[in-house]
Amino acid sequence: MAIPPELQQIIAQAKQRMPQLAHLPDEVVAQLILQAMQEQQAGPPAGSQDLASMSAEELTRAGEQLRNVGRWQEAERYFLQAMENAENANNLQMQTTAATGLASLCLQRGDFPQAMALYQQALALAERFSDRRLMGVIYDEMGSTYFMQGGYPQAIEYYKKANEIREQMGGEQELAAGYGNLGNVYLRQGDYDQAIQAYKRSLGYSIKIGADQLTANQYGNLGIVYKNQNQYDLATEMFRKGLEITLRIGDQQQTANNYGRSCIASCNRWKVCDYMQDYLALPGVVKSGFLARETKTLHLD
Repeated sequence: MAIPPELQQIIAQAKQRMPQLAHLPDEVVAQLILQAMQEQQAGPPAGSQDLASMSAEELTRAGEQLRNVGRWQEAERYFLQAMENAENANNLQMQTTAATGLASLCLQRGDFPQAMALYQQALALAERFSDRRLMGVIYDEMGSTYFMQGGYPQAIEYYKKANEIREQMGGEQELAAGYGNLGNVYLRQGDYDQAIQAYKRSLGYSIKIGADQLTANQYGNLGIVYKNQNQYDLATEMFRKGLEITLRIGDQQQTANNYGRSCIASCNRWKVCDYMQDYLALPGVVKSGFLARETKTLHLD
């Protein structure tokens, strides 16, 4: 399927925010996004009531719903009104939540300067009422904003700040995702040793809390790093570990990807043929072009 440019932006953001989508082909993520938009199309009509009479909480929830189905102009009205109502009520927490929601909207439509300005505003508010949990969320979002722009040193700085707060507060689920985000930046920079350390820390948390999908993702990420280092045996081992998990939990698309990556990492023509038969036989998966590209890169075609 041909993916429109505006949807490609949403796909990139979705993969960054949700580690379980990171290894799916863009076509699959596009289908998931479009399905979600269709299912939620009955969002609140923007002109159905006087926004000023609604609570900041109601406005923020409505803004999030509208944002998630791509009705960005309407969502912006709700978030702005939520911020105003929360300020009038001297509700710092809702001001922060609404500002963060609007910042996320700006991020989705590619307005990075405005997104960062809103995140900084939200951070200042969160600091005023000492909400460390919310500060961690905002630092993480700021890291993602820089990552999406290629500002890798800044992304690392903010991801580390988010992880530091979560280490102090004991948010293991958030730490599993946070160290995965950090690993993604190091991987993109080509700093493979740091990427391995970050992915292994993420893996430790995800295994501890039983987050199978995230565990499989991090095995896959480690496999990519080892493959880039030409450590093909280690890469194959990581992909196979991820494969065992995705087979067990029934994630067909990720299973297909791990089949493909395992055979590519093996650098063995006969294994490529064997794994490709398994890959092509898996039901319900989108056959992307990544195998062809990887095979060509390793001169196995």
